[in-house]
Amino acid sequence: MMTMKNRIPLSLVGLTLTCCLPAIASADVLAEYTFGDTAATGTYVSSDSSLNSTASDLSAFSGVAFSNTGETGAGIYVRSSDLVTTGAAAITAGDYLSFTLTPEAGQQIELTSFTFYIAASHNANIAQFTGSAFLTDSSDSNIGDGDIVIDRLSPPEGTTSVENSVYWSSVQTITLSGATTITEATEFRFYVYSDGVDVDTGGGDPTPGFYQIVRFDGLTLNGTVSAIPEPATTAILLGLTMLGFTCVRRSKRA
Repeated sequence: MMTMKNRIPLSLVGLTLTCCLPAIASADVLAEYTFGDTAATGTYVSSDSSLNSTASDLSAFSGVAFSNTGETGAGIYVRSSDLVTTGAAAITAGDYLSFTLTPEAGQQIELTSFTFYIAASHNANIAQFTGSAFLTDSSDSNIGDGDIVIDRLSPPEGTTSVENSVYWSSVQTITLSGATTITEATEFRFYVYSDGVDVDTGGGDPTPGFYQIVRFDGLTLNGTVSAIPEPATTAILLGLTMLGFTCVRRSKRA
């Protein structure tokens, strides 16, 4: 029979485990770009709510501009005449919006999703078309050449345009549950392309795709931020866990 002298109170083990546990991860909006209230005051600054990470301003490629037509206020748009027609060509051309996410020292980030609104519009003389987008990260720990498609919208990619009007899709979601844990500054790239190539036959601009417009709003990166476990803490947790099991087994035998 186990004596009181050799018995280690389980309550003490539990208390020690509780004190050594790392901080619980908190769900955060890690980066959010809603572009302001109007095109005149449009901004690429992130309005994220995370206290343990920093999102840079959004950087846009040539041809992207602010518009008063947005789902949440102002939005951004790009004409098909300034875009290529495939995802691979978009990577080659560098047609992407980018931002960098940086965790605070001692913090790590697990990504969950990237959400956004997308719209496509054209005038009365132009055929319908499709605008598309996908997200990559450029962390060398994920892929050697710096770019990897984390996930991508399956057909239909984006939304089909509606004549003489702007149709905003419901929130589009790219799931990022398989993405690598972030412990350092990581750049994300939101690539855009379009199959719009029509020429205006009504006396307007003759540039192919000029009146076929892809629009975006509410670009949002979601995830959880938590403290990076210290090696010593991990060792203590493992040791105390084993000790707890041993105490339970001996108590049952007594």
